[in-house]
Amino acid sequence: SGDLDAAREEFEKALALDEANAKALINLGEIAEKRGDAAEAQRLAARALSVDPNSPDAMAQLAELAGKRGEFDEAIRLFDQALAISEAKPRILMGLGDALRRTGRYPEAEQAFRRILELEPDSFTARFNLAATASDQGRDDEARGFYEEALALEPRHPLAASAHNNMAGIYLARGEREAAIAHFEEAAALEPEHFESNRNLGLQYLETGRVDEAIARLEAAAAITATDEELNTGLGVAYMRAGRTADAYRVFLLVRRLYPQNWKAPLGLALLHTYVDRSEEARRLLGEALELGGAQARKEASSNPVLSELLESSPASD
Repeated sequence: SGDLDAAREEFEKALALDEANAKALINLGEIAEKRGDAAEAQRLAARALSVDPNSPDAMAQLAELAGKRGEFDEAIRLFDQALAISEAKPRILMGLGDALRRTGRYPEAEQAFRRILELEPDSFTARFNLAATASDQGRDDEARGFYEEALALEPRHPLAASAHNNMAGIYLARGEREAAIAHFEEAAALEPEHFESNRNLGLQYLETGRVDEAIARLEAAAAITATDEELNTGLGVAYMRAGRTADAYRVFLLVRRLYPQNWKAPLGLALLHTYVDRSEEARRLLGEALELGGAQARKEASSNPVLSELLESSPASD
């Protein structure tokens, strides 16, 4: 914060000497964006472009702000305009590629990212984005190759945890659970507060019967983002398997309140109610789960001896 304040003061001094100083306006806009003031950043970037209509940096800044608002067509227009009047810069190409990818224009996005590699052959971020673009198109082997190249270049890059997490997803889709778990573990080790890695690792531990480890990871994820549906559903199941019925009850109630269409929460609550001989409430909750989850909920209930017996004696089985 102190460095940003000092920088802002210097750029404001430059602007006081020359109100048409586009570079100072652009730098002040970047500082405003870093402070979370998108409106001020937009105002300053627009002013920079008005005093220097041929400023590719002002165009790029406006394009980036448009992209963050989800206005990808406008972002593409501004990035293309910047490239038309200046030499290709990695920053502009990266933003253009991202906007093209988000609008499904994958070949053009790949072209932009590959141009970055021509300028910066060791770019981790270009490879990361090429991997994501390939994955978007179902080319998972190619995506994995780009992630591996990126990680070999910079194993501790700020995006390395995300790369490992994405690679884990590729392995998981192929049924290679142990390889997926290894990459989720790498991601969590690199960035202990990486939400997706902790959540996904916890869910995979749960699937493989490592309940205590699952709880530890899912609780770590909950400390980062407390209201994720998949996380809380898994945590409720993990607590129940660990015999922590009070914690399971609390979490399933939370899921039921936040996500009324989630069938696993009433199913878990139904099982918990059988533990305290509240069979009527258990039947009611089982019926709710079946209404929400249909055949999938019925299959899950049938796989549990207690719920299966309840299912057979319930009107919901008719």
